[in-house]
Amino acid sequence: MSTFAPEIYNSVNNIDMLFNFLAEIVDEEDFLYEIKLLLIGEGRVGKTSIAKSLSNEEYILEDEHTTEGIDIQPWLIQPEEFEELGIEIDKEFRVNIWDFGGQEIYHATHQFFLTKRSVYILVTESRKEDKHEDFYYWLNIVKLLGDKSPVIITLNKCDQPTKDLPINEYQKAFKNIIEFRKISCIPNYRDTIESLKCEIKRIITNPVHVPHISTALPAVWVRIREELQYIQQEMEYISYQEYLDICLSYSLNEKRALHLSSFFHDLGVFLHFQDDIELFDTVFLDHEWVTDGVYKVLDNTLVKTKLWQIYR
Repeated sequence: MSTFAPEIYNSVNNIDMLFNFLAEIVDEEDFLYEIKLLLIGEGRVGKTSIAKSLSNEEYILEDEHTTEGIDIQPWLIQPEEFEELGIEIDKEFRVNIWDFGGQEIYHATHQFFLTKRSVYILVTESRKEDKHEDFYYWLNIVKLLGDKSPVIITLNKCDQPTKDLPINEYQKAFKNIIEFRKISCIPNYRDTIESLKCEIKRIITNPVHVPHISTALPAVWVRIREELQYIQQEMEYISYQEYLDICLSYSLNEKRALHLSSFFHDLGVFLHFQDDIELFDTVFLDHEWVTDGVYKVLDNTLVKTKLWQIYR
């Protein structure tokens, strides 16, 4: 196990952050098993069915409505599920699944919700004739916003005649593509979903792909995460000052609280847009509350008309 976060260790510009981190971890350390899994791709390719198949063992395929904006759901993996793969995890692993609507009108919001320290599943389907540039759009946007986050390309509905994809070409251009899977959510092909789940479990516990999972963190970070989880049951958002007060109660100063905020934002614990002047003062605890609000605006007929006039 690493002793501290790789992005801190590797950056000479973060020497103050390194000393702060070491000061926090010297007394007590812990591990936070949590990550954000984003399902991306064009509309009507089965992302919602895949999300539900991953998070719910008893899910039965049905005709799903097109996702409007983002649907978010947890996939809680128990330690014994890792033992079957020979992986030692001593507590529940939380995967925050973000199911993105593929409609073009939503693309402008990706800059707010696609994050680093995540895992991406780029979904297409056997019947859909994807444009070559569609794949490059999604892979480039992940490269831009997701940093080195690993990508799994998934061909859905493999129970039907499948098409060939130039996977080797994509992998040469994008080094973070680490896997290609053909799956189907129909009951007779459940083994393909189970295989995908096993692969995701291997990826999220592999320090090469997601270094922060195997990184020892200050125990106070984990305690703050637990307190926020309790608050999330009652409140949609808190002020930045309220967040700071929580951190100060655990002896974290503002500089360290901001670093932790960036870390939690990437994991999908909450949303805090540090680079936005107007949004900086709010920490959004309920992701769906804020994303539903954003997409209700985008789905407004007048807004759609205006955007069409601007971008046509």
